[in-house]
Amino acid sequence: MTFRIENKYEISSSNIHNLYSFLKRNNAKEIYKKRQINSIYFDNKRHQSFLDSEEGIVPRKKIRIRFYGNQVLKNQNHVQLEEKFNSYEGRFKKVKKIKNFKKYLKSNIFDEMYGLCIPKVIVSYIREYYLIDKYRLTFDRNISYRKFNSITKFQNFRECILEVKCLNLLDIDNIDKILPFKKTRYSKYCNSIKNLGLF
Repeated sequence: MTFRIENKYEISSSNIHNLYSFLKRNNAKEIYKKRQINSIYFDNKRHQSFLDSEEGIVPRKKIRIRFYGNQVLKNQNHVQLEEKFNSYEGRFKKVKKIKNFKKYLKSNIFDEMYGLCIPKVIVSYIREYYLIDKYRLTFDRNISYRKFNSITKFQNFRECILEVKCLNLLDIDNIDKILPFKKTRYSKYCNSIKNLGLF
């Protein structure tokens, strides 16, 4: 389980050039090639994970299966089950590589906090990865939401999110002072539920 401190910043599509200028000025290094990320989010029938996130309740968690690229899930070799925890101590992520992912989609997932959870939505986006000193930055764009096992889809090319991750509260405060963007509270899962009209 990994611990991290994370801030998110909202960037309009018309303002992306300012992000790349910031990255260049601060000698940002691209640490991975950009790629498409796909996440299948699970929740119970009461949408408790969604509600906890919307209300800012802690502790809370999000449960998802993640795979990469634009291939369909059945052709994926690298699939992982992830649990993202928000607690009083900070944010944690637990990752488990899985092979028989069909089992999770058919039998669902039983969670100690939320009980029986079923796949709700698929969130897809393009992610870019950068490093500035001790800070890891990811930039997400072309975000789309789709109801699981449905063609119902919502896409907003104007919605872009920068995430800055580090291990120290003081460090995250320092970079917050020099970033020329508005800090925001943001959840792709919650946005998918709202934009698809599922709650």
